[in-house]
Amino acid sequence: MPSPVNLARQWFEEVWNKKDASAIVALSAPDMKAFGADGVVRTRESFAEFHRLMLGAVPDLRATIDQSVQGRDMIAVHWTVTGTHTGTVTGLPPASGRAIELTGLTMVRVSDGLIVEGWDDYDAASLMRQLGATV
Repeated sequence: MPSPVNLARQWFEEVWNKKDASAIVALSAPDMKAFGADGVVRTRESFAEFHRLMLGAVPDLRATIDQSVQGRDMIAVHWTVTGTHTGTVTGLPPASGRAIELTGLTMVRVSDGLIVEGWDDYDAASLMRQLGATV
């Protein structure tokens, strides 16, 4: 059974860097809840849709774990995402061709080797400015 830190690393590598949507199911519990910085609580299924949309907007998205801190069943991950905004997705400005760099924090709770809860926070205003929106 993977430790929380190994599970978080696997999540970022497989889900975001390898762009493998099947890893969402493989690494999370059926009743997983993801609390987004946008205020939306996502299930495992709706997170898969969010994943598809984000990769549609930034197909070359790359996530790097900058640092992490682990407690018993939780891990906090400070990350950086880079990529190029080449796709148009509802809720974001039209494709701009601009490079983006975004930092954020994700906290993950693990049980029985699976992600059961996650909380994300990042500077959404900075992202929107990088995409050319007025905020």
